Amino acid sequence: IEPAVFVTNDRPVYGPGSQFSYFGDAFAIKQGNPAAEAQARMMSFAATRSSASGIVPTDTLSNLLLQFGELSSPIWDACTQVGLTDPGPFVLPVVTARPSAATLAEGVNPTPADVTAAGITITPSPVGVSSLVTRSLLESSNPIADALVSAELIAAWNEYAEVFLAAVLTGASGTNTLTAVSGQGDELVLALRAGLAGLYTQRMLGRVANGIMEPDAFAALATAVDTTGRPLLPSVSPSNADGTFSPGFGALDFSGISLRGSSNVTGFSYLFPREAILAMSTGMREFTFAEKQGPALIEIAGYGHLAANVRRASNVMKVAFTAV
Repeated sequence: IEPAVFVTNDRPVYGPGSQFSYFGDAFAIKQGNPAAEAQARMMSFAATRSSASGIVPTDTLSNLLLQFGELSSPIWDACTQVGLTDPGPFVLPVVTARPSAATLAEGVNPTPADVTAAGITITPSPVGVSSLVTRSLLESSNPIADALVSAELIAAWNEYAEVFLAAVLTGASGTNTLTAVSGQGDELVLALRAGLAGLYTQRMLGRVANGIMEPDAFAALATAVDTTGRPLLPSVSPSNADGTFSPGFGALDFSGISLRGSSNVTGFSYLFPREAILAMSTGMREFTFAEKQGPALIEIAGYGHLAANVRRASNVMKVAFTAV
């Protein structure tokens, strides 16, 4: 004869399926009038976060979300920014020649000459980014899920816009290259002063207002000192200095020129008038495709167009620096 087997399925002391409240029993005991059953239940139930998961739900602090992070955009900030409303090709007109003035004899007319203009055709480049999200996640979570994805797509698009513009800047031909500088920060300071002074002997679109420094050159400027060890470009209490670093050494005002470091330029640094470079963008538009990948997946995508043009490369001072 097989022994009898008894299976019990006791209800949990607290939580779903229980008629009692852990916090209600705790309150009763605190008031000094606990029922014997309440004390027994409290004694038999070890209320930890794991055993009380049914009555103490886990919360997500959405306001403290740590995003992947977005890099700064010093190159884009330093250029003339143009919003594009049409992603189609367009022409930038450029004057290539004009008449010359001359001294004339009395009664003699000047010789006519043409003002010659040409056009540079710019074709914006399409740029996109996308991510797949499960329908279950979007429909079962709070709005933080799609907001998180959207924010990361925008950050990725903006980060690539900086890379795109850096490629146009570093690939420009005809820039005014400063003789390679080797040494410490003080030698670089002197070379920049001489190079900038010589730059204004040509036709300029505007005053040199911005500079993008490759990391080694920017670090050399931050540590530049004179023969007594005094910082040449201090961050506090400047006196008889060519410039001043901002607190935290994120930017340098070098004789009125805003210099910032960028990891998107290597080997060379670039100083230029804001008017010398155009940075053009339609901005990123967001699209959602609910059934493109089938019912279980939703694709969230960003799409837009970018274009850039170095309008006068000779106004761009290209600086090579090697730390010794």
